[in-house]
Amino acid sequence: NKHLKQTAILSFVLFAGLAAGCTKNYYEYPEGGGNQRSITLSSEVQFGTTPRLQDEQIVSGQSLSLFVTRTGSVEEGSQLYQNNRITANGMGGFIYRVPMFYPSDGTNIDFYAIHPYYDSAILGTPHNFTIQTNQSSQVNYLNSDLLFGTETDIPAQTNAVPLIFNHKLSKLDFIVTTSDQSINLDLLTTISVLQTLSSTTVNTQTGVLTTATGVRENIITYSDPQATGTPTNRVTGYTAIVVPQIMPGGQQLFEVIIDGIPRFYTHPIDYTFESGKKYNITLDISSTGITIQSQIANWEGGGSISGPAGPQ
Repeated sequence: NKHLKQTAILSFVLFAGLAAGCTKNYYEYPEGGGNQRSITLSSEVQFGTTPRLQDEQIVSGQSLSLFVTRTGSVEEGSQLYQNNRITANGMGGFIYRVPMFYPSDGTNIDFYAIHPYYDSAILGTPHNFTIQTNQSSQVNYLNSDLLFGTETDIPAQTNAVPLIFNHKLSKLDFIVTTSDQSINLDLLTTISVLQTLSSTTVNTQTGVLTTATGVRENIITYSDPQATGTPTNRVTGYTAIVVPQIMPGGQQLFEVIIDGIPRFYTHPIDYTFESGKKYNITLDISSTGITIQSQIANWEGGGSISGPAGPQ
């Protein structure tokens, strides 16, 4: 049994670390820095009182693609650091593949960052992104969480520079309840989001997404092991990340498997999952079907779903 924690919009400010690697570092910026000032970034978070996985901060070991350019241009000749891999330390800090410095000529700079890290990411080029359809493992769940952050026109400074990240996809948090004594929620094994498109393209300069693409697939949710115990008629901690899209009405939307028996919810009309939105969804299970409701939460809000459902 699990306990649902409230979440909020994710914002991060990076922390500089040092590491070796192969990201492009233009020679006018000596690796030792000389009299140049190191680029220093710190980490702050805006979140609810009880944040969930990767709502409070980027999880330790997760890597991002970071680009640093001269202000006003993302052309290759203006890029000071291309796809520098930065890795979270779990405490709001990051280790850099390549140490970074402000330009010696005093030019202001822009930052662009995308999570998760991809070797193929190129600033100014659309980046194809596909979520993991089986998010039951933490690594697959985290690698489905597309984040984008940017900060522009930054002068050289000793102060840490805040870089705010936003979740670009949609998040579904589930609560399962029952008042039917014939249903034992201790035997709940799987919740799935059905028939979703799993791919999109993100603009690496603006963070804007294209319409969802691909074939319709089922998304198996992640069950948070850090959730705490609750009464046997209530289960929380199941969550999934989906690509923003319109879900066609009249098709099965959610599947809940209890004691090996699948139960389905079908939404009667089209329903839209929006970018940056989070949905707290309550599934009430009975012997005749599922009743469902959802509430707005803080990935940036969401919508509501309500209505009855049968076993098929």
